[in-house]
Amino acid sequence: MPAFLLGTSRGYVRSLVPAPGAVGTIVSGVKILRSMITRVGLSMATNTQFLHTLGDMVYVYSFGDRINEVALTGLSFFDCDIPGRHGVADVIAWYRANRVARAPQKIAVTVGGVVFPGYLTSLRVDTSSADSCLLEFQLTFQALQPL
Repeated sequence: MPAFLLGTSRGYVRSLVPAPGAVGTIVSGVKILRSMITRVGLSMATNTQFLHTLGDMVYVYSFGDRINEVALTGLSFFDCDIPGRHGVADVIAWYRANRVARAPQKIAVTVGGVVFPGYLTSLRVDTSSADSCLLEFQLTFQALQPL
């Protein structure tokens, strides 16, 4: 199962050899050298309904947990060694190979030491800085309850 791991050192960019448990790498058989993950987002919620009645009574119905959403955001930049090659090309290739429509196996996403098995459902790419040709990307996973 491929896994994403996010580093914990603020302000540092490090190059590490991909290995299970290595901080700051994407372990999937694809080396992303011209991109880095800069932010992780996690959304967890319950299936809950509140019923307000006459007489100021409130009934709370809980139907368990909803599916979680994990978003990994990062920056991609040009490769100085390969003219015209942008790091976002590797991100797009990784998304296309691992999205749920192509590869329906679960991908383990680790957030703060907690493993969320999930499915890669979307990729968004935006211009971060037109002057320096930086592109920002976001990979979104629909994740099951943590292991």
